[in-house]
Amino acid sequence: QKQEEEEEEEEEEEEEDLMDMLNSLESALEVGKVRGARAKESGSADTISAPLKDLNATSVQLESLCKKFTAAAAGGSGRAANTGLAKKAQAQARKELVRCNKLLANAKGEVKSMQLAHKEAVEAAAKAAAGEVEEEVK
Repeated sequence: QKQEEEEEEEEEEEEEDLMDMLNSLESALEVGKVRGARAKESGSADTISAPLKDLNATSVQLESLCKKFTAAAAGGSGRAANTGLAKKAQAQARKELVRCNKLLANAKGEVKSMQLAHKEAVEAAAKAAAGEVEEEVK
């Protein structure tokens, strides 16, 4: 009985940690989107690089977190897994998994958008540099 209670308590703490991580990554994603939008406006490949790296890191962390929520949603084994509290925790984990997957899809979309903007900025810089070379030759 006591061991089951300790296991449930540990699971609750772990779930709270996962939810805190998800909230933190959601905030990081929002900040990254704002920084990314500003960087895109600049049109500079160098300016775009930093938010692109940050958004990519956030995306990787979200992917890892979604896997943890998947495991939590699946639940444990043994008698402790069948308690009302454990089932409630599984339901919460499923809910957070949905949220995590939405954020992950959003993050991946932002990364692709930033990669495209970076590529365009590099190409524009290359064209500008080629134009300058032509000017010097004339």
